[in-house]
Amino acid sequence: MYDLALFVHLLGVALLIAAVTTALVATLRAQTASTVQELRAVTAVTRKIDVVIGPAMLLILAGGLYMVARGGDDGGISWTSGWVIVALVIFAVMSALGPVFEAGHAKRLLAAAGQTPDGPVPAELDRLRRNPTALYVSFFGASQILAFLYLMTNKPGLAGSLVACAIAAVVSAVAASRRLRSLSSRPSGPTSTVSGAHVDPGVAPTA
Repeated sequence: MYDLALFVHLLGVALLIAAVTTALVATLRAQTASTVQELRAVTAVTRKIDVVIGPAMLLILAGGLYMVARGGDDGGISWTSGWVIVALVIFAVMSALGPVFEAGHAKRLLAAAGQTPDGPVPAELDRLRRNPTALYVSFFGASQILAFLYLMTNKPGLAGSLVACAIAAVVSAVAASRRLRSLSSRPSGPTSTVSGAHVDPGVAPTA
């Protein structure tokens, strides 16, 4: 039974990694889509991701709780183990952040794109897809999954577990900040390129 619980747990982790990675890639791609049609297509991927994340987290939780209750495969794991406590906190935080911020933002973006006519991405929709909070949450979720894997495989104490998660959080914040700076250097609103310069498509270029 323990081996089955381990399989269920690892299956959930694999599904969650795939889903979160896909969600992050979709978020980054949506931020640079050149047309509303492309933005709709990229953001629509998040609908399928939501279907995977819920079951994946349930598999992780069910398998993990059973293994901890059994004390692990050698009886050396308990509810007071540092890495178990931190892992449960990470799981709770991600369970809240994902649906509230990341999935919520994706749904709002998809709805806004669906109400926007085809063509270049307008300024209002462009601001929505570059939402800093959603970007930080996306990077944070991806980094904490890596931290979660570290906790499961190395089983550090409380201090080591906290340090690992803190490092992952800092790395995610730095990556998100760099991404935002990169996006800020791009022109916002509907633009097109003529002779290497960005101009409003509604204004004819002058000689």
